[in-house]
Parts: sequence; structure tokens; C-alpha cells
Amino acid sequence: MDTQREGKELELLEQTIVHNLLYLLKTKRLSISDFARQINVPRGTINNIINKKVLAPTIPLIHKMANFFEITIDQLVKHKLSDQSYFYIASNGIPDGYISKIPVLNWDDAHQTIQNIMTTDKRLEFKDWLDLGKLISENSVLFAMRSKSSYEPKFPSNAFLIFARNVAPADNHYVLVNDQNKGKISLMQYFYDGNNEYISPLHEGKKSLFEPEHTAFLGVLSFVKLELN
Repeated sequence: MDTQREGKELELLEQTIVHNLLYLLKTKRLSISDFARQINVPRGTINNIINKKVLAPTIPLIHKMANFFEITIDQLVKHKLSDQSYFYIASNGIPDGYISKIPVLNWDDAHQTIQNIMTTDKRLEFKDWLDLGKLISENSVLFAMRSKSSYEPKFPSNAFLIFARNVAPADNHYVLVNDQNKGKISLMQYFYDGNNEYISPLHEGKKSLFEPEHTAFLGVLSFVKLELN
């Protein structure tokens, strides 16, 4: 009798894990290969779990999967997730189609890594993320950069500058500019007089004609978020 009960419990556990794993992969828009690579396990291991070729994953693997999806072990193995339940019980509380975290880029290599934010697989390679504290559409291609002391008092040094990648600048907007001649990224102010485009370094007030053959816009400043210590 106990053996039958244990068998049913294991079967239920197996069904729940498989259901949740498939649901979470769909929600995160991850392939089995991508997921296996992210948690550093063989692809065949994940395939065996989904195809029910093993009774249940090992305890260390369950821990690893729950941590990756930012849910508790109980949520992974005991409760079948759905669009409604996942919205309420996932630790990040993110429904499908929305995000709350964006990558933080470094000033030194942003001109090289910025293209990665446009690709889902490449976005996973970023190590530093900023929690916005609110939901935004996953179609909003945002990224963050830490402000510099040289940008004070206009922008506090303990602030994150949030840029939109897929937005065109308008007159008086602040923009992130890549000067290809100098190999330098900087924050500038953008001006448009109806005919010509100009950019000006912060605090200097000196406008120069925007030259797209030498200078590229990497993003438009969307808002500023203070870093709380």
C-alpha cells in the first residue's frame, strides 16, 4: 500500500515538474538548449526530465532550476503554474510579455555590447542587471548606465541613467553618443532647429553639428533612477 502511494506521489511530482518546466521555458521564451546552457547541465538531462525518462530530477538540479526561474522549490515541484498563478507567486512577479529588469552597460565597452540587448539569447550574457521596480513592455529596448561624477549636478553620481535604444531623439533630449573618431562614449544634449541636428557636451553649452558618418546615437535618455544605499 505504501509502495503504491509512494509511486503515485512520485508520478504526481514528475507531472508537476514537467508541466512547470515546459510552462517556464515558454514564459521565458527559452529553448531547451538555451536553458541547459544557462544552468550548465547537459541538454540530454533536461530532455530526459521532459520526456519522463527519469522519475524526478536530483535535489541539486531542482535547486538550480528553481533559482534560475526565481521561484521557490515548492512552487516548482508542488504547484502547477499557470498564467494567473505565476503572476502572483513568482518572486519577480512578471507576467508574460513584460520585464522588470534591464541590463547595466559599462562605459568602456558599451559600444561593443549594446547590440546584444536587441537579441534575447545575447541579453542573457549580461551579468549586471537593474531592477526598475515596475513592469515595462518587453518590447521596450531599455538599458542602464551608471552616472558619472562629472555629470553632477545635472545628474547625481549615485543614479542610473536609463536609455531607450529604439527611440529617435527630439530637440533638447539627452543622448548617449559614440564618437567613432575618438573611440569614446559620452552623454550629450541633442538639438534640432528644423534643418540641422546638433550635439553639445554637458555643462559646456557649445553646439557642434551632428555628423552621422563619425558619430552614432546609442540611446536616448528615458529617465533617471537613484541608487539607494
